[in-house]
Amino acid sequence: MAFIDCFEKHGINQISRFFMNIIRSFGFPEELVTDGGKELVQFGNICLQWGIKYITSPVEHQSSNGQAERLMQSVKYKLMKMNTTKQSLKENLFLIQTIHQ
Repeated sequence: MAFIDCFEKHGINQISRFFMNIIRSFGFPEELVTDGGKELVQFGNICLQWGIKYITSPVEHQSSNGQAERLMQSVKYKLMKMNTTKQSLKENLFLIQTIHQ
């Protein structure tokens, strides 16, 4: 699961609500990696309370940025390939998430 530049202008309450919706749908992740941006500092404490290993990378860390970029590139490619089917976006996203690559 990737959150890329989603929360730059949002506060901790909005971030927490968004993440709780993700948890309701998919369960608690074992770990969460962020770029350590200032808007996510308090989020590390929340992750600790929820038993989630919270890892930060430097904001300009190429490796984590590259991984997120590559992930999104792969998801876009797969969605474009699946766009020729009659399945809904929700079904296609489920397939991308559950089929082992």
